[in-house]
Amino acid sequence: MIDKKAAYAIFREEARKMVKKGTPHARVEGMENAEYFFTPIAAVEAFDGDERFLNPEGTPLTLIRKSTGEVVHLHFQAGEWGKIRKTMTPVNYAAA
Repeated sequence: MIDKKAAYAIFREEARKMVKKGTPHARVEGMENAEYFFTPIAAVEAFDGDERFLNPEGTPLTLIRKSTGEVVHLHFQAGEWGKIRKTMTPVNYAAA
């Protein structure tokens, strides 16, 4: 079983792999349920002092299985995400 800090380290590594343009970023605020950890992964860029969180096209949802640390990628078309999301609660990985 992995903890929140280990999950966040995996999310940051996944961001470095997935974000090819811009600054790779994994949000500190995410969600969890009994089986998965989740946080949005995208690029963070500043436009005239306004920081924006940009999801590159085709970026999958990245979940981490709590029991094994396995990275699971889901695409938005997957109906499974709606079912998983209903079971999730907010989590702050930095406060863990």
